[in-house]
Amino acid sequence: MVPQRWQRFLPDLSQLLLVAGVLVVIFAMVSFVNLAIAKSRVLAENRMVAGQVREAEERQEMLRIALADAQQGRDLWSKAWDYFGMAPRGATVVLPAPARVEGSADRPASPPYWAVWWQRLGLGSVTGP
Repeated sequence: MVPQRWQRFLPDLSQLLLVAGVLVVIFAMVSFVNLAIAKSRVLAENRMVAGQVREAEERQEMLRIALADAQQGRDLWSKAWDYFGMAPRGATVVLPAPARVEGSADRPASPPYWAVWWQRLGLGSVTGP
């Protein structure tokens, strides 16, 4: 009689199959979501790397053009001007005059602070700069 009392709390075979089916469906859904997330990450990384490759190819093409120009001697004087400040032969370079600060030439230069302190202490006079 005791085994029959416990048997009514145990699930049937159909209930066990239903629970197993639900667990399989949940597992499949979790796996699908996990794969979808991983795929989106890989696609984003792929787009980023493709952009880097495209930028590297553009840079490589610019460097090829610059190399061809340098080997043929084209644009030599402008490069010399940019890198070394050299002007082409026969060219006249005009530079602007330095800007004057208003009122700075009228005032004499004041002595440094330590010279003023030195005089106040009575330790002698210091000639200005």
